[in-house]
Amino acid sequence: MVIPRKRGDLPVVVYFHDYGKDRPGIIKGLTETGVAQLILDLRGHGSQLIRPLLKEGELPDPDWTPGYFTKGLDGKDSFYMKGLYLDVIRAVEFLRLTDGIDGDKIILAGKSMGASLAAFGAAFTNRIKGLILETPNFCHIDDNQLKLDKSWMKEIDTQLNSFKTKKTAMKKV
Repeated sequence: MVIPRKRGDLPVVVYFHDYGKDRPGIIKGLTETGVAQLILDLRGHGSQLIRPLLKEGELPDPDWTPGYFTKGLDGKDSFYMKGLYLDVIRAVEFLRLTDGIDGDKIILAGKSMGASLAAFGAAFTNRIKGLILETPNFCHIDDNQLKLDKSWMKEIDTQLNSFKTKKTAMKKV
């Protein structure tokens, strides 16, 4: 968390990164204008993300994914995304209770999966003042989206196809 050297309770931007990525760096422009930042790694990402070992000279597979989207996909209580959604709520509550932060001036921002987390946070907490969404995914999965050429969608589609009889029920979870 970065809190600028400015007196009083400050607005804050919480940034949620994309699936399989790491947290970005600090945005100097926000700090210089007196906006605090909470930039975190999502669970299982950043230093917690275990990538496949590569042999010398071998390039990483651009379609590799960590497999989180399919973890617990067949149960609403064990679904990986549920943990992330709870983390969003906890982050907002943490900020609300943090000295130097104006709990009524919380802005959620994210890219791709992170944007869907930000949208969730805005929908399920009453503390959010602003929302910045860059290419939100996972907000609406239909047949066309399942055919996207994105590694995370292939991960979900492969798992859903293995549950042919449950595919409709999975979309509702």
